[in-house]
Amino acid sequence: MARTRHITRQVVLAAVSAFIFSCATVEQPSSGIPDGEEKALSAEYSAPLVYGQGEGTTEDRAMETALRDGARKAAEALLGPGAALKNQEALDKLFSGPVSIRNSMYHENSIEVLGVEDSPGSEGRTVVIRGRLDLPVLINHLQKAGFPEELLPGSGKEARLSDETMPAYAAPYLVSQPVVPKSEPGTSAQETQEPDSVDITGFSRIKLNDEEKERLTEYLNSIVFMIHTGRSAENRGPYDIEAARVLAGLLTQHGYACRYPDQVEVIRDGQQQTYLEETNGEVPLLQWTAAKLTADMYLEVDSEIKTRRDSGGFYATASVEINLIDTLSWDKAASLSSRESPPAFSAESEQEAVGLALGSVFLELLPELVAEARESYGRAMIQGIPYELILLNSPGQQAVKRFLQDLEGGVRKISRLSASSGEARFKVWFLGSIEDLESLVYTLTPGIEGMENFSPAYQRGNELAFYAGLF
Repeated sequence: MARTRHITRQVVLAAVSAFIFSCATVEQPSSGIPDGEEKALSAEYSAPLVYGQGEGTTEDRAMETALRDGARKAAEALLGPGAALKNQEALDKLFSGPVSIRNSMYHENSIEVLGVEDSPGSEGRTVVIRGRLDLPVLINHLQKAGFPEELLPGSGKEARLSDETMPAYAAPYLVSQPVVPKSEPGTSAQETQEPDSVDITGFSRIKLNDEEKERLTEYLNSIVFMIHTGRSAENRGPYDIEAARVLAGLLTQHGYACRYPDQVEVIRDGQQQTYLEETNGEVPLLQWTAAKLTADMYLEVDSEIKTRRDSGGFYATASVEINLIDTLSWDKAASLSSRESPPAFSAESEQEAVGLALGSVFLELLPELVAEARESYGRAMIQGIPYELILLNSPGQQAVKRFLQDLEGGVRKISRLSASSGEARFKVWFLGSIEDLESLVYTLTPGIEGMENFSPAYQRGNELAFYAGLF
């Protein structure tokens, strides 16, 4: 997305749960949020702070779409996971209708435009906003839209929601802006607090330079999940793959990049020969698949589904276990388990009831899942991505020694793999892409005697080879 203004990037871990309201009945995981903002998120407000993002052909239309996005998230939080999933069509109708969201559902003086950008691949605009909602008015609109009274609070004054945690798409705009303080309707905002910047070196005793901090922040804000069931084909139940699809759908819905079970199976089952040719079977097939799909964290989903049918329709309950696996090391990073969901009902089909039950338990786990994924992925990434650096036509021992001394300052770790008259191989752990590593290498060779003819040879996977001496 092309930005129309410069955005200062800092280390932002505040977006650990970019999509869920912090309801009072759910314990929030440790997230690395600055102290001032953590305090704001832990309190319940009758005028909750929400964020929204929207696109439109004009800035005004994008603004309206963003306001509707924020209000809809509050409505879904009021209804609860099960009712929100079951009433998607009614919510679509309400939040795409003619009602003026800005004038009726928000406290007007609370609305902030955080950023305006060009929409990717179109001539439209994208707007990011935040503001405080008037809950009694929102509840009134839900009542008029036909939502059953039992799904809504007894009265507007009793309705309370927690502030939404800062989503990933808002984080770049807010790293240098104050946290919005609690401000009831009719009162002026008091003194604001500048959020403390998060010290990302808390992930490790190893210090990071500014470029590494920048790269790690980008990685943490753009994790790609690969999702599949942990059960073999012969041991799967009828809804095991469906559970993985539901989780992928919810993560995608809330802005996270996902590789779906169907994509995993296309690569895993359709490229067996390529896998053997490239690895000789020395790495797990799913780890190789994750690399092909550029996935950072593998979510292995196991589910237990119970269903029943009576004259009124279909009922289902669900419980799930999710194993988080780092695709670089293929080590299990964390394991999360849900309680059994309340019975979900569908008058239409068993599959719909199962989907509602799964959605309920996944929504409960999502904040903790994202927090664990960010922390685990950060701890893995801070050690660096392993690359093989190959120097062909060695320029001599002294030149290589000088080169490695200079390289040590920009990478996490270096170890020698092999050396001969024709080539020298090194394992390099680097926090960045292979293109970043290549750029770093090119900055080091000028001025090193014997490496005047330094030039690229080839790149293959995580191998980066250069001609270092005379041909």
